[in-house]
Formats: sequence, C-alpha cells, structure tokens
Amino acid sequence: MSNAESLEANVQNQDREDKAAVAASVLNRKVRLVGDPMAIVLAPRSREGHLIVKIMFGFDRVVNSMRMKAGVSIPIDKVVESLRSTEEFTLRLDSLTRTLSELSSNSYGIGSYQYETPESRRLLAERRSSYVFVPRTEEGRKIALLIKRIDPLLIQCRTTCTDFTRAGEVITGVIGAFVDFNELTRQLAKTAKVDYGAPKGIITLVSAKGLNSPVSSAA
Repeated sequence: MSNAESLEANVQNQDREDKAAVAASVLNRKVRLVGDPMAIVLAPRSREGHLIVKIMFGFDRVVNSMRMKAGVSIPIDKVVESLRSTEEFTLRLDSLTRTLSELSSNSYGIGSYQYETPESRRLLAERRSSYVFVPRTEEGRKIALLIKRIDPLLIQCRTTCTDFTRAGEVITGVIGAFVDFNELTRQLAKTAKVDYGAPKGIITLVSAKGLNSPVSSAA
C-alpha cells in the first residue's frame, strides 16, 4: 500500500470513528432524556413524519422564545396573535388526524395507538431513527402528540385504504398542513426574532403540495 493509499485509509477510518462517536453520543442523550416523565418518544416511519418532527423541534423552541420575550421585546398583542395562529394550526392537524383515523379504521380495523411501558419507551429511544422530545411549551406538546398519531395513520391509510380517491384528498391535506407548519414556524421565528432553519427535504413536500393541487391536476 502506497503512502497516499495509507493516508486515505486512515482518513476513512477516522471518519467512521467520528460518526460512530456522534451516534453513540446521540443515543446516550436519548436514553437519558427518555427517563423524563415529560418526554415524548417519536419513531416516524414516513419521510413526511421525519420532516415534521424536525420542524416540531424548531417550533417548540421558537414558541418558547416568543413567550419568554412577551411584554419585553415583543408586544403582548403580537404574542397573542401568534399563539392564536398556533392554536388554529393545532386544530387543523387534529381534524386531519381524526379523518385519517376514520379512513384507516374502516380499511384496517385497528387503531394506531399502542400503550407504552417504560421498557417499550426505552427500546424506541434506542432506535437510530427515533427522536426523544421534551417539550418546553404546551403548544409543542400538543403538536408532538398529534404527530405521534398521524404518522402511523398516514402509513396505514396509504397501504390499506380501499377508496384512494377519498384517501388521496386527506393525504394531500396532510402534506399541505406539513408545508404550512414549516411556514408558520418561520413566521413565528420572525416574531420571536430568532433563527429558524427549515429541515432538508422540505422542498420535496412543497413540490408534492403543488403536484397534488387542483390547479396542477387540471393542467
């Protein structure tokens, strides 16, 4: 092996070790957080589910910052208006979740909720694809609990529905809501005067929302 090849191999080995160390650190943090009684464990299976979970973390942080600045650097009326918009979105997501549940129950016959024990929560937290969320705000907690329900329902509806025309309308509504959630979080961040970076992949949902809109369908 030449010196160049040896150097490249060492670099690759170091990169693998660094990634393994980061993964171990993330896992340890999740296992530690899952012991918090307020912690919510999310293990989305859909691509959309992963995206909205990432938005949710930013949303909770932004809303918390806005609340902390209320009456000091942000006028109270602005905070009230912003919190009203978060409540309206929560009701919208709740309505979509209920509709998905009705469709999924008709096609599959079982609910999406499973009772969690401390052991099952820990096992979920140990999955590489899972997230452990300790909400700072009531708004964040409500959204997290809805996401926990809506992601498995979305998968269930897609795989088992018998009326895809009706299911398609609801799925399109869910995708649109996810895109709007990102925009809502962006607007709240402006009000709170904090940075917010949309997760990678959000452009895919934006494109999907346009693909399934009435205008694009007519075209």
